[in-house]
Amino acid sequence: MALSAVHKVLKHGLISEHNPDAAEAMHCIADAVTLCRFEATDPDNDDVVLSKILHVLLESVRCPTGALLSDDDVCNIVQACYRIGHQSGKESALLRNLSRHTLREIVQSVFKRLPRLSDALNHAHHIDAPVPPHTPASPSSPGTKEGADSAEGAGADSKEDEPEADTNKENEVISPRADASSPDEFTPHGEPFGLACVLEIFRFACSFISLDDPADENAETMCAFGLQLVLSSLESAGDDFAKHPALLTLVQDDLSRAVLAVAPAGNPPVLAATAATVLQMYMVMHHDLKLQLEAFLRVVLLPLAEGPKPAVPGAKTNTGQDTNLAESQRIALECIVDLCRQPEFVPDLYVNYDCDLERPNLFEEVCALLSRSAFPREGSGVGQTNLLCLEGLLAIVGGIADRSADAPPVDGFLVDGEVDFTAPSGGGSAGGSGVGSGASFDAKEVWSAVDGGADAASGMPGGVQRAHRLRRNRDVKRRLISCAEHFNKSPKKGLAYMQEIGLLPDPLDASTVAKFFKHAPGLEKETLGEFLGDPKEFMVDVLKAYCGTFNFTGVTLDKALRSFLDGFKLPGEAQKISRILEVFAARYHEANPGAVADADSAYVLSYSIIMLNTDQHNPQVKNKMTLEQFVRNNRGTNGGSDWPRETLEYIFEAIATDEIKLESTDASPALSQSRWNDIVRGCATGKGRMMVRLFLFLHGQFLTDVVFC
Repeated sequence: MALSAVHKVLKHGLISEHNPDAAEAMHCIADAVTLCRFEATDPDNDDVVLSKILHVLLESVRCPTGALLSDDDVCNIVQACYRIGHQSGKESALLRNLSRHTLREIVQSVFKRLPRLSDALNHAHHIDAPVPPHTPASPSSPGTKEGADSAEGAGADSKEDEPEADTNKENEVISPRADASSPDEFTPHGEPFGLACVLEIFRFACSFISLDDPADENAETMCAFGLQLVLSSLESAGDDFAKHPALLTLVQDDLSRAVLAVAPAGNPPVLAATAATVLQMYMVMHHDLKLQLEAFLRVVLLPLAEGPKPAVPGAKTNTGQDTNLAESQRIALECIVDLCRQPEFVPDLYVNYDCDLERPNLFEEVCALLSRSAFPREGSGVGQTNLLCLEGLLAIVGGIADRSADAPPVDGFLVDGEVDFTAPSGGGSAGGSGVGSGASFDAKEVWSAVDGGADAASGMPGGVQRAHRLRRNRDVKRRLISCAEHFNKSPKKGLAYMQEIGLLPDPLDASTVAKFFKHAPGLEKETLGEFLGDPKEFMVDVLKAYCGTFNFTGVTLDKALRSFLDGFKLPGEAQKISRILEVFAARYHEANPGAVADADSAYVLSYSIIMLNTDQHNPQVKNKMTLEQFVRNNRGTNGGSDWPRETLEYIFEAIATDEIKLESTDASPALSQSRWNDIVRGCATGKGRMMVRLFLFLHGQFLTDVVFC
């Protein structure tokens, strides 16, 4: 009766938000309901009471005066709603689903007020999100007092640590909050909730997005539930996330990393929730998620959309696994098609990736995938997968046609004084990669494009000039890919070919060759490593120039070494490895003279890191090196003195948990911790923002590039 009365008071707006005591009244209601306790009777009656508590808590947040609740009040309400449905693991399905529905509604109500919330990051109550138990045993949640027994949810008729619970059932007490010491002990009321509360709720939702290997059904359900909470927040106020840097950082780092960790497994329920979340993220804040979108496409969507490989005749098949793979392929393709239907997706891909010398050709990869999968396999008819791919291709072409029809006419696409890179030169053909017949071109233009890259284009005012700069970047990228293919076949002939077409000077210049090695996509890392390790004088000069293209200032030695080794594979010969590390150490000491005593000290520690990496991650090494052994091995190697122990501990932990390994060059590189760190750093330096799209990009001659690239 009391809960029903409070619910009616809230629902009918009897507490006016203009009343000077309204804030205190809402605080008292929140504390009284979340701290209320009652003796358990039977599961059905308990469920009725707990359901009423959920309705009251939801209405307290949703009503107009809910905006007067403090940060702690809202966090306590969210905590209570979660505990009611997930405390013991033995709640009824109805109560559990009602708890999750209530949480989604509360998240929507809180985030709808985001545009009006204060940016002050005051301390907010922490929301515990204990992992739901996989067995009937009740978990021990953080923050539970004498407590853990009395805070059990509805339906708990036994306790693991009380075998005689059945005889003492009349003394069992149920409370939605773990710290329910007394309903009369109210916490002090604070200011109306603000951004601190929103951040805590968003972290609470992200904490569910994780899966163990192998994952059981309960874990998949909770992971999908966490994604649903995130989706609710994005649907409610996604457009305002970018206005709050702390919230945007959570999306770029915590949420994106969690999504990329659970999605590649391809569990259909989790993948479906992930696809919906990523689609919503793109719709509301795609300008700030350039690097995250690239990772999601290349690590998750494109590999899963390829589908299962054709079965080998006579081989045993796992029907259940094949069904999951087919379902995952369908979900991935549907997500790609939904993205292609977004008005800005195709221009974003082409402009921000295919026209960026540092990023992969995502538009090409998406079109190639859809084109391959649109055709049925030999001996089979047209299926749902083929039709989905056709829908995606039609969405791409239809979007280009619509934008071209709406774009203003342009009289002459080239700017005075600029060169048309796509025009035939020297009797050559502009088709293919643009370098197919030995046509020469101005190397100065190419290297200026490499030095400027997408940053130069994004800094230009919109219009024909920016469009031309992007077209030039695209053509230079094609030329570099073609030159990389020649170099991979034969380094000597590859360099001669680049001199022939005018990309490299004659005689060769070490700095220009190093610039090619740093920026050319598609170089084989083993071939490049052997070239850089060559003892010839010119190769050593190239190695020094290549190392000079890296900025190691303010970077720890292990991170600098990761970045340096990401572009090539260390050769197998010890002398070549030593030569490469000597040059690296000299460059690192030059950039960080206060971090190491001298270049020799940086060389010794770098070599020690390589040995530690092999020791920790080589399965043939049975007795792994310990931290104390690593510290002892590096004693007195910093200019005759010891390295700070915290530095060695940090390096040991970083190498032990994240192997330094060369990333593969295929279309779906694994997302290692070092690669994710690069993404986070890119967001911090502005490389994670997409260029604002212009309708002009898809007009006139540029339309041909977009359709046939």
